Amino acid sequence: METSEKIHGKEKIGIFQQLVDERRLVQFQIREISMDGLTFIRAIRKDWSKDYFLIDVPEELWTAITNPKKLLIEFEFTGSDKLPYRFKSIGGKKIRNEVWLLFPKYIERIQLREHFRIEVKTKAKFIFGPEGATQSMKVINFSEGGALAEFQPSGDSLRNYRMIKADKILGNCKLILISRVNHLTINIKRSRLVRVTEDPSIRRYLCAIQFVEIAVDEKNKLTQLIYNLQRDFLRRRLPGQK
Repeated sequence: METSEKIHGKEKIGIFQQLVDERRLVQFQIREISMDGLTFIRAIRKDWSKDYFLIDVPEELWTAITNPKKLLIEFEFTGSDKLPYRFKSIGGKKIRNEVWLLFPKYIERIQLREHFRIEVKTKAKFIFGPEGATQSMKVINFSEGGALAEFQPSGDSLRNYRMIKADKILGNCKLILISRVNHLTINIKRSRLVRVTEDPSIRRYLCAIQFVEIAVDEKNKLTQLIYNLQRDFLRRRLPGQK
C-alpha cells in the first residue's frame, strides 16, 4: 500500500538545498509534449517574493519550452533515506540561458507500507531510555513494524532534544496504550528513529520509528492488539453499530 506525506515550509526548502549541494539526479516529465529525462537542480533563487529553482537544461528541453509561464513539469527523485519523492512545478520563465521554475506548494514523500497502521483513538505513549531518565512521545499511529509519534521537549527533556535525530537507536522502549478499562504495555528492546521532521511553527518533532528488536511474546501481544483494534474498527462501521 502506497501512502504519501506532504512536506512544506523550511523542510521543503532544505530538501531543495540538499538537491543542489549533492547534484542529485532528478527525473522530469512533461506530459503535454511527451518528454521525459534526467536533470539536476542547479540553484535556488528568489525574485519579487517568489521562490524559484533552476534546473540543468538539455538542449532539447530548452527548445521544447516555448511557453514557460504555463509549463507543468513533474519531478521525481530518490532521497538519501531511499524513499521516492515527487513534486510538480507550474510556471516559470527563461532568463538568458537559464530556466527558472516556481517552487512547488509541497513535496510528497512516498512510502510503501508492509503493515496495517492503526490510528490511535485512545491515550498512547512511546517511552524510551534508561530507567530514571526516560523520554516520552505521543503516539499518532502504529503497526507491527513501528510507530509515528510526536515529541515535544519541555522541562528536563528540553536539554535532551538533540538526541532526537534520524538513524539513532533507542533502547528500553515501551509502547503504552491507556483506556478507561485497560492499560497495556508492549516492551520493545530496541527501536530506530527512521525519520525526524521538525514542525517549523513550534518546537515539535514528528518521529517515524521502526521496531528493530522485540521478543516473540511481546510481538505476539502487539499482533493480537492490532487484530483486536482492527476488528473493533470494522465492527463500528457496520450499520446500527456505534
